[in-house]
Amino acid sequence: MKFSNKLSLAILITGMIVLILLSFTIYRISYNAIIKSQSMYTRSIADEVSGDIDHFLYEKVKTALTLANTPIIKKALETSNASYANLSDEKRKESIKLLNEKWKSIKDPADGFILKFTDNKVSTFLKNQQAILKGEYGEIFLTNKFGALVASTSKLSTLAHGHKYWWLGSYDNGEGAVFFDDRGYDDSVGGYVLGLVVPIRKGTEIIGVLKCNLNILGSISELISGEKNQIVGNLKLIRSGGMVVFEEGFDPLSTQVHGSIFEKLKSKKSRTFIINDSGEKYIVGCSEIELTKGGKGYGFGGTFESIDHKKGNTGESWYVVCSRQMSVALMPITKSIKTMILIGTAIILILVLVSYLFGR
Repeated sequence: MKFSNKLSLAILITGMIVLILLSFTIYRISYNAIIKSQSMYTRSIADEVSGDIDHFLYEKVKTALTLANTPIIKKALETSNASYANLSDEKRKESIKLLNEKWKSIKDPADGFILKFTDNKVSTFLKNQQAILKGEYGEIFLTNKFGALVASTSKLSTLAHGHKYWWLGSYDNGEGAVFFDDRGYDDSVGGYVLGLVVPIRKGTEIIGVLKCNLNILGSISELISGEKNQIVGNLKLIRSGGMVVFEEGFDPLSTQVHGSIFEKLKSKKSRTFIINDSGEKYIVGCSEIELTKGGKGYGFGGTFESIDHKKGNTGESWYVVCSRQMSVALMPITKSIKTMILIGTAIILILVLVSYLFGR
């Protein structure tokens, strides 16, 4: 073999070996740093959307508390409470029980007894709130400090509410707390409803409880779907028990989160991790929504199922889950490596050509 050919071949082989080793070394060194930074970025996306939903819920709480503390509401509660005040506990419970049985026995919402609660000054006031914020509210209703109905925007299934978990959660043994009643899909409004229950105070005393059923998925879908793109990845709102509250393209509570994500949530050891799904790797970040943790002054829960509501909450909090394909997350480093290989190969070919000409 001629010297020029030997020289060119040696440069080609040596150059390609050096380029491959250099590319591999840079990739391995950068991989862990990229995974760490991309995991933090994925978690930050989940945290940002979680914070937005938390802020959205807090704004609803402020609106409900403002509504609950209007003079017309407080005056109606004082009147209703006074009507029961002179009764003994036993007689009061018996009176509310009889009213509740009568309420349940009447099917016609236009009956005079029903209209006493659904067509009074307070119920009209509450209906006006529904009209002002059209599509945002389902039922809104008010109970006194004994759990008996005072006013409602429509006929409810019962008149007595003092024994119900959400009422007890908001009354909170006389301390008062904001309670989120996550009862799932509501047939009566044809959508996903979150009940917002707020206590009404006069000084330090709880004088009543107001419940607003909120149609929330429209607003939440805007917060989640508005962030969606290839770089951000896929976002879901889930319960800690694994059911998906919202994911674009699916009915609420019709799917479960990936088993690996559920196990990580259950262990509570990490909020960023890597999973394998159908042969593809994903970086996953999870962020718990603060108001759904049930901290001081707040409660969050529901029941599994009732007449109107399906797939209720069983003591779970809400999480935003962001999952991003590993290939997308590693795109910056793979692009850099490809560019380096392309430029390196071009330089090697130029050196091979020069060496061949020089060798001749």
